[in-house]
Amino acid sequence: MSEVSTTVTPTFSPDEILRILAEHYQLAGRLKGLLGYCDQNRLFTGSDGCQYIVKIANSGEAQIELEMQNSAMVHLSEKSCAVPQVIKTFLAGQSRQ
Repeated sequence: MSEVSTTVTPTFSPDEILRILAEHYQLAGRLKGLLGYCDQNRLFTGSDGCQYIVKIANSGEAQIELEMQNSAMVHLSEKSCAVPQVIKTFLAGQSRQ
């Protein structure tokens, strides 16, 4: 993997993240901060009680590396491994990166 500078770590406000989740995923709920060294990570608990990890990737992260991470999660999920799953956006039917 390439080196990623922490100087480009995303800094979305909780309100901005909740707006994005509502607009692109039709989800409503609350956020809790999670540690991350170069990405902005949050635990999202939906109003239905379902939980999701929200990862806002560092702008210095190569698109191919994000695609590899998503592909690895899909592959492991297909092998019945307990891993996070990529959620497709409501509008585009594709994962947002």
